[in-house]
Amino acid sequence: MKDIDAALEDLKYLYVRQQEENDRLRNQNKEIQDEHWKDETLQKMKARLDLVEDNARRGFPISEEENRKIVEWQQKHIQEKHNGNGYAGAIGGRFSYIFIPTGIGTFGSCRCTCGEEFTFANYF
Repeated sequence: MKDIDAALEDLKYLYVRQQEENDRLRNQNKEIQDEHWKDETLQKMKARLDLVEDNARRGFPISEEENRKIVEWQQKHIQEKHNGNGYAGAIGGRFSYIFIPTGIGTFGSCRCTCGEEFTFANYF
């Protein structure tokens, strides 16, 4: 009978050790997943910060997409209305940016000195 009791004690010991190892591995796995989540979240936050900083550097709340449309309109406007002559004086100033806040949102437009205007934003 003692041999059976000893074998059961050995099995019980091995079972407890296996459970401890399983718990340790589960905790380690959770830590790795949490660390990955933190890294992923920090990367998303950094990308968002970079976008906000890029927008702030332009001096206006103009998105990259809006800026691309503005530049395209300006180039097309200069070609079609000013015969390709992009000269606007010694300090430039051909285009003005206008933001009009209203009760329903903010409108943004770009206006040439000739009076033609391009609306690029409707922030509602």
